[in-house]
Amino acid sequence: MERVTVSRRGCWVWNGASSNEGKEVLRCGDGRRPAPRLFWEPFAGVIPPNDRILSRKVPGCVGKVCCNPAHPRLQGPVISTELEFFKLGHPLSGDNVVVENRNGREFKRCRTCRREACRTWQRQKTAENKRAKSKPGKRSK
Repeated sequence: MERVTVSRRGCWVWNGASSNEGKEVLRCGDGRRPAPRLFWEPFAGVIPPNDRILSRKVPGCVGKVCCNPAHPRLQGPVISTELEFFKLGHPLSGDNVVVENRNGREFKRCRTCRREACRTWQRQKTAENKRAKSKPGKRSK
């Protein structure tokens, strides 16, 4: 508890390490663990595997850096929001998925839509080249 300061309003302010999102973390033998989860378990009980702790807007609470187990609340099982179909109704599974790297992030794309977009782009470029060649006095590169 040496990394926690108790404020006048009852918040347990975390003074230790924080993640990139500004949430408090504690380094343990098995890696980093969220501080609210570590404080919740001894004071409020075991957290089921698929549940997570959410910050509650308690008046005067300092927010993300608060570790007081009386302030956050427990959310039920997290439901996956993964889509099953792309925008035009093509299936988001199997051979129809192309995984692209966009600035270091994984991006899933529909193979059917991607193929059609490439064909459209090629048709446009071909039409532009034909127009450029047919104009007199202009040289195409």
